[in-house]
Amino acid sequence: MAWVSVHQQIRGAKLRRLYKALGCSEAEAIGILTILWLWGLDNASADGEIISVDRGDLASVLTGAISRKIKPDRAIDLLTEIGWINEKDGTLFFHDWDVWQKQFYSGRQDRIRKTEWERKKRNVQKSVHMDVRNDVQDDIHVDRSPSPSPSPSPSPSPSPSPLLEDTNVSSLSETSVPTPAVEQISCPYGEITKLYNKICTSYPKVRSLSDARKKTIAARWRHYGKNLDVFNDLFTKAEKSSFLKGNNAKSWSANFDWMISDRNMAKILDGNYDYKDNTCAKFQNII
Repeated sequence: MAWVSVHQQIRGAKLRRLYKALGCSEAEAIGILTILWLWGLDNASADGEIISVDRGDLASVLTGAISRKIKPDRAIDLLTEIGWINEKDGTLFFHDWDVWQKQFYSGRQDRIRKTEWERKKRNVQKSVHMDVRNDVQDDIHVDRSPSPSPSPSPSPSPSPSPLLEDTNVSSLSETSVPTPAVEQISCPYGEITKLYNKICTSYPKVRSLSDARKKTIAARWRHYGKNLDVFNDLFTKAEKSSFLKGNNAKSWSANFDWMISDRNMAKILDGNYDYKDNTCAKFQNII
């Protein structure tokens, strides 16, 4: 919706000269200006330049819109002579257009900024919606079956069993399953899994360390700068998220292997699941 400003200041000497020269009333003179200004919102630039228009074109704007006793050509000539319209090198300008119609252009810029902001907001919301939908669909079928027990060794001396009791978390160590010596030294598998069992009490316990599980832990350990505090933050965030603990439409819940996968660990640390406790209802139909 377009609108123009008619300032009280226009009721001065210039306006008196106009309506006296035209032989009309003050109200009629203001009406002529208003008609041209309304037309100018669609045909003039912000600095008042009337684009690709001559005096005859402007006169046609007034034709049929003003009293028959006032000649449109004469009105345009007087508007230019008195200074309501400026002419420079054959180009016409509305005088002080940036002053008279400043509110319109400021408001239009505000509307443009608001529209752009709303568009970006919708895109972000759509992106988050699709991200959570895809993430949960990808990860909902997590294999929770326990790792198979190793076959009995033919050696007289039994090999250490990887199975650990729930109540004996401290016995989980780096030597539970043989791995390359370099990884045993550089990655504290036992400390990380003990930290998980201690913090993530709402999730399935880690009872064994397979080669595949150790490989994944070592990869995250290197990626996050070999910093145990990162894993502490990871497990703390997961424990605080009711969404990850099963408060969702599918009653799906995460586990240790899901948390330490490359993509999921990044999402948890980034806070993607921090506020699912209060907004879970919004995601009931997306998993």
